[in-house]
Amino acid sequence: WKLALTSGFGVPAMVRTVSSGDWGAVDHALTLARGRFGLGAGAAVVSCYEAGRDGFWIHRALVARGIGSRVVDSSSIDVKRRHRRMKTDRIDALKLVHMLVRACAGEADVWSEIRVPTLAAEAARHVSRERTALTQEQTRLVNQLRSGLATMGAALPKRRPDGWWTTVRDWAGEALPTALQQRFARVHARLRLIAEQIATLESAQHQAVATAPAASALARLVRLKGIATT
Repeated sequence: WKLALTSGFGVPAMVRTVSSGDWGAVDHALTLARGRFGLGAGAAVVSCYEAGRDGFWIHRALVARGIGSRVVDSSSIDVKRRHRRMKTDRIDALKLVHMLVRACAGEADVWSEIRVPTLAAEAARHVSRERTALTQEQTRLVNQLRSGLATMGAALPKRRPDGWWTTVRDWAGEALPTALQQRFARVHARLRLIAEQIATLESAQHQAVATAPAASALARLVRLKGIATT
């Protein structure tokens, strides 16, 4: 992590590099910064970082340590054209800490902050994303079957019980080649597994909704049928 620390407008920032997740090093950097800026040990600390792959665990860890945290939407941070090719961690950290000072001073529209979800809501998002990924994989595999059959002058049956590929005939009325049948058997096995996993996820979602309070955001979202605009 690249840490940029300052105490306000016009105060040159101090930059330190620490290993990711090394909170002891973070505390040490804060102690050094308080000394440099003439602040007491009890001076409040406010931080910010761009939302990304790490998600929100850093925010939760900061808050647990008594440090204010703001998670910033990276797309809302203005980048001047002449600096687009000068993107480094140090430059990013300095830019963010200066913007943080402005935001803490009450300046509006400095950036867009992301609302941090609860752990339960974030877990529910992972379930939804997994189901979406499985559905996409399911569609991809079915398209593979259609493409393979098309090369044989055949079509994909609507009903596909185990071993369906052994009953399909090509353009000449012949059984499909053994290699192709073996491939279809493997794809069919993957599709069956995916269907089972999707069913498990859907069951978990329905159970979560059934046990959630009627006024909860999760319950309202599941019951949403559509969005109208005027």
